[in-house]
Amino acid sequence: MWKKFNILLVRKDGPVQPLQLGSWAIYALLALLLLALVGMGVGGYLFYRQHLILNKLLKDTRRLTLSTQGLERMLSEQDGWPRPRMAPPPLASRPAPAPTPKPAAKPAPRPSAAPAAKPAGVPAPQSKAAPPPQQERPAQPAAASPPPPPASAATAKAAPRPAGEQRPEPVQGAAAQDLEPESDSASWVEVRNVQQSRSGGSLVVRFEVANKQEPQDQADGYLFLILRGQRRGSPWLEAWPPTRLTPLGRPENYKRGAPFSVRRYRALKARFAIADKHLEQLEFIIYDRQGELVLVQRLPISSKLRKP
Repeated sequence: MWKKFNILLVRKDGPVQPLQLGSWAIYALLALLLLALVGMGVGGYLFYRQHLILNKLLKDTRRLTLSTQGLERMLSEQDGWPRPRMAPPPLASRPAPAPTPKPAAKPAPRPSAAPAAKPAGVPAPQSKAAPPPQQERPAQPAAASPPPPPASAATAKAAPRPAGEQRPEPVQGAAAQDLEPESDSASWVEVRNVQQSRSGGSLVVRFEVANKQEPQDQADGYLFLILRGQRRGSPWLEAWPPTRLTPLGRPENYKRGAPFSVRRYRALKARFAIADKHLEQLEFIIYDRQGELVLVQRLPISSKLRKP
């Protein structure tokens, strides 16, 4: 069964040597080659799996690092650093200073008439002695009344105003933030790819917060989504994330918004219950980390989703 192969080894400067190999040697060589190929395939697969596991661990580590940095930033802001910049009150709302009363002017003394010159040698006519003129007392200036105390916001509203004068009342507290100028675009952040859909009795809004700067310049801030509409004939507002709103539809605390920190973009999803509401408009509101209003973007509700 086993065949032998005769191999002659010929060298230029040596004798010819015969070599005999059985068929088993060929089979052994083929088996070694096959084992080498199988080993290379198994090794390549193991290296590939190791590469996938290392990539997954690297992504998880990077995600945990970003989450830790965001939590540390939020905790530092809640502790009071950095402190939010407060916008100065509008000039029109500052109360005008009360005019100070001027003291009454003193009357000027009257000049006394000089006697006429008499010629020499002429005796002066005798006349009855006239009673001495009564000296007029100078008028005393009226006592200056103390300046009125500065009017507070409550007294300024109650004090009567002269006819024809209109002075805007000062706005304090959360309402003062509602008077900040609104911009429908910002130079470093934008809201894009807004999609509206209905899911059961809810309105689902999907959108992206994108960084308009270079990737190395990170965009940080807080985002609110306000849904405006009517409910039983009265105006109705709802915020996402849920928070308290002022009468003008602005959040009382900007830190209650959805925090974001993006280098390229981030996809978000908001959900509103719309069982008995007539929808009108969406408002995207973005504050920076210092609490300054930077973007108010309004979008109408799709005609298919307006009515419940």
